[in-house]
Amino acid sequence: MSARDDFYGPRRGEMTDTGAYLGFLVGFLGAAPFGWAALMASFEDGADATLGVIYFAVKLVVGGLGGAALGFGAGAASGALWERRHRGRQPTVKPEAGPDLASLTGAPAQDTVAAVARAWQRQAARAEGLVARFEQAEQRRVLPLATFELVRLGEQVIGRATLAPGWRWSTHVGPAVEMRRLAVEQAGLVLSGAAEVVFDEGEVLALVAGAAFHLPARPHDIFVTGDTPCVLLHWLGAERVAPVRATSVRT
Repeated sequence: MSARDDFYGPRRGEMTDTGAYLGFLVGFLGAAPFGWAALMASFEDGADATLGVIYFAVKLVVGGLGGAALGFGAGAASGALWERRHRGRQPTVKPEAGPDLASLTGAPAQDTVAAVARAWQRQAARAEGLVARFEQAEQRRVLPLATFELVRLGEQVIGRATLAPGWRWSTHVGPAVEMRRLAVEQAGLVLSGAAEVVFDEGEVLALVAGAAFHLPARPHDIFVTGDTPCVLLHWLGAERVAPVRATSVRT
């Protein structure tokens, strides 16, 4: 049984029971006028009123049971209609982060199962609290003088870049991807150390510890300044600052 069935089942049962209960009351009380006349007649004739009482009681019970049966059916039908309409209003969550089925064609069965499982885990995580640690990063991209660690929170990729003194994007990443400058929009926070961003137009930005930054997708270079490592937290552009083909990837 699914989680949705666990939700809808008890509520359908409550609606059915309520319908049966109300139907019994309506039938029980509605039958009273039909048996009352016979009951009064048995007393007025001066005869034994036992048969009148029995007739009156039978009328009430039969009316109540008949009403309960009708109420039960009405409650069950109402519950089913409510469930259908309620389910129809629920948003359909599509696993946008799921695997491309075309890319799985010809893949080993275990790889396909693992990919689908990861996709549904990411989908389920959207509705739950989630904690990720860079020490257990989903990916660790390593290149000379730098390490890029990526974690995923639902559909959001967060990156931590640890850049050693002397690191420069145009020197240590650009040649591997055949690009002279980085042209990726980025946003993040400088956790420690310092770096500079130089745009081709000549604009220079200093990134120092504690500074939040947003860099537009204009060609620029980034390099570490000072004698201590620079640690950057990226919540935008994390995956593209150090493309996979420029690094060795460890999981």
